[in-house]
Amino acid sequence: MSHVRQAYERIVANASPGTSIESLHSVEAVIAQRAYWRPEKVRVVLLAESHLHTPEEELEASVDLSRFGHPAAPAAYTRFVYCLGYGEDGIVRGAISKNRGTPQFWKLFHACVHGPDGPPPVTALQKGGTPELSTRVGNKLRVLEAMRRRGIWLVDASLVGVYIPGGEKLPFEEIRKSILASWHGYWRGELMAADPAHILCIGIGVSRALQSELDSCFSGRHSAIEQPNAMIASGRHEENLRHCHFICRSHAPEQ
Repeated sequence: MSHVRQAYERIVANASPGTSIESLHSVEAVIAQRAYWRPEKVRVVLLAESHLHTPEEELEASVDLSRFGHPAAPAAYTRFVYCLGYGEDGIVRGAISKNRGTPQFWKLFHACVHGPDGPPPVTALQKGGTPELSTRVGNKLRVLEAMRRRGIWLVDASLVGVYIPGGEKLPFEEIRKSILASWHGYWRGELMAADPAHILCIGIGVSRALQSELDSCFSGRHSAIEQPNAMIASGRHEENLRHCHFICRSHAPEQ
C-alpha cells in the first residue's frame, strides 16, 4: 500500500483548502476490493472517474459473500460497484443510508460481457426484472466472474471518491488534480506493468485529463465513451454500450 499512501498524500497536498477528501482507510478498502476482482492477465481496462466517497464510519458495515461462493472477498462496505452490497441493502450488515448503488455500471458490465441485448437480458441484474435478492446478487457475481476470467478490469482514475453522497461533486479543477496525482503516483506504474491490450475511458473528462499520458504510454490502445449517467441521447448510450462490447470481444474474448 506504500504507493497508494504516497499518491493519497499527493492528492491531499494538491487539494485546495477546505476540499473534502475521502479518508485513506476508505481508499484502501476500495483498493482491496478492486484487487480481489483483478484478472490474472489484464486485457481491457475500464478507466472510470471514481467511486462514490465512502464515509469512514460506513466501513464498519460489512458484506459477507460466503454463501455466494466468495468467502475471501473483502468484507468492508464501500460505495463502489465492486462491493456487492452497494445498492443491495439485503446483504449489508450495519448502518448505511441512501444505498442506491450504480445500476448504470451494471448495465455497462453486462454489455461488456454479453452485449447490450444479451442473452441473458440486463434485467437479470436489476431489481425490477429480478426481485429475488439471492438470484440477482448471484447474477451480478457471474458477470464479475466473467470479467475477471476474460481479463476485463475496472479501475478509477481518481483514487479518492469525487462524488459525495447526496449528489455533490468536487469542483472540476479538484477532480483533475486528483486524477493527475493518482496517475503519476500510482496508476501509471500499475497499468504499464499490467500492459493491457486496450484502455477504455469511461468518461470524456477522464480521457481529456489523461490524453497526453495515455498517448505516451498506450498509443493506439485507448478510446473513450461518455459516462453511463451522462445527459446524452439514449441512442448515444446504446452506441457506447456496443463500443464496450466490441472492445471486450476484440481484446478480451472468452477463452
